[in-house]
Amino acid sequence: VRVPNLFIITNLAWFIIFSALPFETRANQEANLKSQRYYSDGIQLSRAKYWKEAADEFRKAIQVNPEHKLAYANLGVTLSQLGDHKEALLAFDQAITLGYDHALLRYNRGLSFA
Repeated sequence: VRVPNLFIITNLAWFIIFSALPFETRANQEANLKSQRYYSDGIQLSRAKYWKEAADEFRKAIQVNPEHKLAYANLGVTLSQLGDHKEALLAFDQAITLGYDHALLRYNRGLSFA
């Protein structure tokens, strides 16, 4: 009975794992850039007070990158401006859950209760 060489099998496994890494990293970078573009567009639209369009862009950014805490925070602001305070609270809470706990975020969240 022939015993497979453990060294060769281990190295082959590591090669397979690490050969896939650069592609995944590139895909993640492209997704982050796409998410950032949507986020930047949302910021520009919100500065121009196009609240509905800004909210759409922030949602696109979140769809591409669900960890985009600033997109959640700004989505909350735009939803508050549109009068959708319940959804704004959910967006603010998600930003806090993801680690964006800023005083202005808490202030805007409080305004959603008013």
